[in-house]
Amino acid sequence: SLAEYGRLYNWYAVDDVRGLCPIGWHVPTDEDWMALEIELGMTPAEASSFGWRGTTQGTQLKADYGWQNGGNGTDDFGFGASAGGLRSNASAGFVDGGSTGYWWSSSLATNNNPIGRSLIAPWSTIDRNSYSGQEKTGFAIRCRQN
Repeated sequence: SLAEYGRLYNWYAVDDVRGLCPIGWHVPTDEDWMALEIELGMTPAEASSFGWRGTTQGTQLKADYGWQNGGNGTDDFGFGASAGGLRSNASAGFVDGGSTGYWWSSSLATNNNPIGRSLIAPWSTIDRNSYSGQEKTGFAIRCRQN
């Protein structure tokens, strides 16, 4: 699935001072993600809450192919989010490929758990979550230009 979905990284790789992104780029902070969500039409109050939020923002980020169960998006902004699934820290297996995409941010919540985002087919919203005990789980990252 590497060619189709790209690499998955655990939180320790995201948090490593050597960085995953090329020079001039960074793993987006939670604030970067919220700014994108607001640009897509989410209210600031929605963007700063946890759980499934928004209306069509997930659909706007999803690629227009590759999502199961009618979950393809419109890719309105060229983000091209794919349903790469995750690498489970419990089973060391790959799950949810084709149906769900997960991305780390570089931020920690107030409870010191890493914050990430997910999209699921066929939902149109975006999940913002604090992942307790999931530091070894493999999620995708999207580098953002500085």
